[in-house]
Amino acid sequence: MKLFPASGVSYNKVDPEHFTGEATVGRILGEAYEGEVRIFRVTFQPFSRTNWHIHTGLQILLVEEGNGRVQKENGDVLEIGLGDTVYVQPGEMHWHGASPKESMIHLAVNFGGHTNWLESVTDEDYSGMTGTVSEKQSELT
Repeated sequence: MKLFPASGVSYNKVDPEHFTGEATVGRILGEAYEGEVRIFRVTFQPFSRTNWHIHTGLQILLVEEGNGRVQKENGDVLEIGLGDTVYVQPGEMHWHGASPKESMIHLAVNFGGHTNWLESVTDEDYSGMTGTVSEKQSELT
């Protein structure tokens, strides 16, 4: 067992080459941890978001606070909020960020692999709101 105290997490501004808008990120398991699981707490201010990107391993997003948006390649923009979990398959191109009116905090749990950063998400892509997670889930059943 190893404890990674919350007081040991340092939060930094995100790399503007990979994000649009204001956001901060803290590595929960510590910079020196080299395990197969990497956990980040990301705080997005309204309108902020990641670039399109692909993980070579599995990613799970756990929304801790606020509201946000996610989209996979050729998919609808979905709203996410407190308690929602997003499962991103390895190799699935996607982006995630805050809603236009509210900030969002999520944990990003990455299992192995690395991240390939791509182009910025356009304002048109970001504003393409067509449904919520619950609406999309009900369409599948």
